[in-house]
Amino acid sequence: MATSEAELKALMIGSLDGDALAHGLLLRALVPLLQTFYRRRMADSDVDDLVQDTLIAVHTRRETFDRDRPFTAWLYAIARYRARVRMYRVHWGTALQRAAVCD
Repeated sequence: MATSEAELKALMIGSLDGDALAHGLLLRALVPLLQTFYRRRMADSDVDDLVQDTLIAVHTRRETFDRDRPFTAWLYAIARYRARVRMYRVHWGTALQRAAVCD
């Protein structure tokens, strides 16, 4: 399984060039990396959903990847954004629920 920056970037470039096999291999290779990333930062109950959200974002936004830049920087920027969105929703969702109960 590809895990080095060079291997992941090569798979991403292959994906951008229309190689469906490279795209599938890339998404599969990202699962354990993203699981580790999110397990260190988020509640266990959020990990699977965040991994799925991030894989969808990688798939749908892959055209925004700059081939001259590191792949993992792009990936982890997406992952950090997805984590912030989740934390925001959890925090504000809980606050809104409390406010509704108090009213």
